[in-house]
Amino acid sequence: MKKQDEYSSDRDTFLGMFAEIISYLRQLVNKKAKTKNLYDTADVKQLLKASDSTVYRLRKSGKLKFIKIRGRIYYTIASVKKLMKGK
Repeated sequence: MKKQDEYSSDRDTFLGMFAEIISYLRQLVNKKAKTKNLYDTADVKQLLKASDSTVYRLRKSGKLKFIKIRGRIYYTIASVKKLMKGK
């Protein structure tokens, strides 16, 4: 039979792990909220009917505005729409 201190220790360990999981889930939700108004490269390629290298050139030339979040590149919807109107 476990002593009261052992129960307390197990509970504290569980609560700590639970807090870490909740924190991780909040980060995921925030990340999705940040990117919902943006397109990723696959979306842009499909919308513009362009290759990877074409999207890269548009980005490099400044014609396609982008931001980098956690190492991934996202493009502003306004910038993509502007390019689509110009075609």
